[in-house]
Amino acid sequence: MSKEQVTEIGRKLTEIVSAKLPDPKGIRHDGYKILAEAAILRMQGMSVEAWRALCERARTLPNESDCVFVLAELIEVTPRDGTANISVVLTETVERAKKIVGIRERCGRLRMIARAASKISERGMAKEVIKAAMASAVSLSETDTATARKGIIDEACKIDPEFARSLIDAADRDPARQRAKEEI
Repeated sequence: MSKEQVTEIGRKLTEIVSAKLPDPKGIRHDGYKILAEAAILRMQGMSVEAWRALCERARTLPNESDCVFVLAELIEVTPRDGTANISVVLTETVERAKKIVGIRERCGRLRMIARAASKISERGMAKEVIKAAMASAVSLSETDTATARKGIIDEACKIDPEFARSLIDAADRDPARQRAKEEI
């Protein structure tokens, strides 16, 4: 496509996004609008300044979980010129996720952040986030813990299969798991 075609498509998409989002019958904040605008800007060659402005808007979302969701998605579309200071946004997003009260939701958001970190080649950070998700999963009921751990380990395997094996080994040595086995 020519630059003019990309510009025209971006203009039309921006009009649609402005007219349709946020949806008054659904989620009423600008989370999806921010993400739609990010996709349009990415198609047009997003600048670091535009990316930072989207992150600032995401930080104002009224729901912490939705804020984390949008920031994690924005991490994946970070301009790759090295000036975005992505590690600061990653760290902030992790800290926000750790404050999410619902444990299952917290684990899900942490997995999402780990996936985003891995996609931008921040594998060390991705592993740390996976460890935080595993630590949070311990507080769930036994059934929920097993389900959450499976999802976390699946995500860890995408990052590094050996790392995933180490998590499995650690989970097998978990004292709560040992007690559950003894009760059976």
